[in-house]
Amino acid sequence: MADENVPTANVTASTDRGVAASKKQRAPRRTKAAIAAAAEAASPVVKRRKPRSKNVGQTARRITAKPVSATDELAELLQLEEDNKRLRKELAAKLRAENADLRKRLGIT
Repeated sequence: MADENVPTANVTASTDRGVAASKKQRAPRRTKAAIAAAAEAASPVVKRRKPRSKNVGQTARRITAKPVSATDELAELLQLEEDNKRLRKELAAKLRAENADLRKRLGIT
């Protein structure tokens, strides 16, 4: 009689473990701030690429070595904005011409 009770107790215990093992709870969701903090803590080392040739490295050093004044930065930003406007106009004209060509091909006036 004592031998019969022992296996049934072990079976129920192992069954309970199997049920508990199959039902795992998910961890609570992390916030964006926690994810960003973990990412920064995980990779504090910044990898630097080697320059392709000696000239590239020397040019980069010369550019960073020069002190840049606020007026130079402002002038550069204004130039970039003008280039941006010009490129947008060119792209718009190109797209209009392409659309007109496609309309002609499709027979749409």
